[in-house]
Amino acid sequence: MARPLPPLPQTVKPVTVATPAPCPYQIDGPDGSRLPLHGGLPTLADHIGRHFVEPAARAALVSAHPSLAEIDVFACAAAAKRFMSRREHDPSFDAVALAYARVLQIAIVEAAALGWSVSVDHLSSVHLDSSGLLVVIGGAQVRTAFIPGVDRVASALEQGHQRHNERNSRLAREAKWSGDERYYYRVLRPAMRAIRNFPTSGVHGDVQYGALKRVLPAVADLGFAGWRSIRAQRGHAPMMPPLP
Repeated sequence: MARPLPPLPQTVKPVTVATPAPCPYQIDGPDGSRLPLHGGLPTLADHIGRHFVEPAARAALVSAHPSLAEIDVFACAAAAKRFMSRREHDPSFDAVALAYARVLQIAIVEAAALGWSVSVDHLSSVHLDSSGLLVVIGGAQVRTAFIPGVDRVASALEQGHQRHNERNSRLAREAKWSGDERYYYRVLRPAMRAIRNFPTSGVHGDVQYGALKRVLPAVADLGFAGWRSIRAQRGHAPMMPPLP
C-alpha cells in the first residue's frame, strides 16, 4: 500500500502593517530642523480642536493674531462647532492647520528672542511667547501647544465669592479696559500663574511645562506696561477689539 503524500507546506502571507502617513504640516524648530506637528492628521486635528478652536482659546488667539478671523472656524461659532465634529475632514481643515503652523512658528521665534525657552533634556524643550502660548517640542516633533488656564478664567471668576456690589464694581472697571488690558489680565497673567503652579519634579520629558519657571519673570514683575512694551517691540499692534 502506497504511503500518503506529505501535506504541502502552507504559505504564510506576510502581514502588512499600515504606516501612518507623515504629517504634511511642519514648522522650523529652534535648531532649524523641520518639525512635524503632532505626527499625524488625527492627532493634529485633536490638538487644534482642544487647544485652538474651543471658545476661550479661540477668542484669545483671534485677539493675539487678528488674521485668524479670516478663517470661518475662528470667526463663526457655527463653523467652529462644525470643525469640532468633522476634525481633519472639515472643509476648512487645511486653512486652519496652516494658520496653526504659522502661529506656532511665530511663538517659537518669539520665545527664543525673549529668552522664554528651556531645554528640558536633549530631546525636549518648552517655549512661551508674549501671548501666553506654550509650545512643547519633543522627539523631533511638536508635542502640544496651548495657552495655560485660558479655559478656566471665566469659570473661576463666576465661582469666586464676591458680593453683588463687588461684582458690579469689577464689571464696571473691566468695561473700561482696552483690548490689551483685557488680554493681559484675563489671558496672559493667568497663563503665567498656571505655569508657576506646574510641578518641576515627578514629571518627565515633554510634560515639564514648569521648567519655564527658570526663565520667566515673576508674575508680579511683569506689569502691564512692561508686557505691552514687549509686544510692541515684537511688532504686535494693540489688540482691538477687546475680548468679549
